[in-house]
Amino acid sequence: MITQSTVACRHIVGIRIGDGAVLVRTRVIDMEEPSEHHHFLVQAPVPPADVDGLAVITVGTAVFGLVSVVFAFAGDWLAANDHSSWLQVSLSGFVLGLVGSAYCWRRRQRRRVGEE
Repeated sequence: MITQSTVACRHIVGIRIGDGAVLVRTRVIDMEEPSEHHHFLVQAPVPPADVDGLAVITVGTAVFGLVSVVFAFAGDWLAANDHSSWLQVSLSGFVLGLVGSAYCWRRRQRRRVGEE
């Protein structure tokens, strides 16, 4: 469907072909820029709080590190209550957090170099 906002002027040519058939060709002569579409819900122009994610990764890694230390001291209690995998999970989270921190730190450095 062509609306008034997208096409300013159209030129339609109809050519009669035998047996009552009509060949219609449409040629656009002039086009306007589409008007701005207004959505019902509009997002506010708020800048992101943490563009590179380094703050979130750092907090998560610190929490996993702290929990790993607590679980290391409570190893006997974890083994007695059949929760020995908790220490492995917290250590894995800490190691993956270190990897993620290195990635996000490098990403931040590349972004700063790109902005200069």
